[in-house]
Amino acid sequence: MAAKGKVTGTTSTADDYLKNAEWVTRTETVFNVLDSDKDGVVTIIDLVLDTKKYAHLNSDPNIIERCRLAMCEFAAELGIKPGVSVNKEEYVQNCATLAPKEVAKVRSGEGSVKHKLNNAVFDVIDTNHDGTVSKEEYRAFANATGVWDPNYVDVVFDLIDTNKNGKLERKEFSDYEYKLFFTLEDVAGKGQVEGSIKSTKT
Repeated sequence: MAAKGKVTGTTSTADDYLKNAEWVTRTETVFNVLDSDKDGVVTIIDLVLDTKKYAHLNSDPNIIERCRLAMCEFAAELGIKPGVSVNKEEYVQNCATLAPKEVAKVRSGEGSVKHKLNNAVFDVIDTNHDGTVSKEEYRAFANATGVWDPNYVDVVFDLIDTNKNGKLERKEFSDYEYKLFFTLEDVAGKGQVEGSIKSTKT
């Protein structure tokens, strides 16, 4: 179920996102991760392959399938559909266009497609189904991506763990991932996202 909750503040425009160098760099880093075959474009095949990386983490095929469907739904919002390739410039532009819409949904109390995806990924990571993600579960997820620098896993975990109880709750994880995509706030600390990835070049 998509997370809901009103957020106050002014709404940024697509141009505001595109003019923010840190947000653009962060978004380009995500593109580089999603471009699994390093051909300079992201397709729906890249994204489905991305979700398949996590299949071994969770034995419940229904959870994996929900993650795949949520990824496809989110991809469609970014213009990534069957038969369509999106290059880095297009991806950044599409994210900037989608961001104000997603922010408006959250502010109105609606669930965003990114929160829906975040919740689906959380369920994959939460392998013992206790409603939280331990540091061990998060490390396994990071290792499954194949792109994380292991030196940064604990750093990122601690950033997400805002109440500092040593585990990630659903809202903490979903809100952090949402903010990485759709806020101009430097939620990770300058350069932290790029630094956490082994290689972000295509």
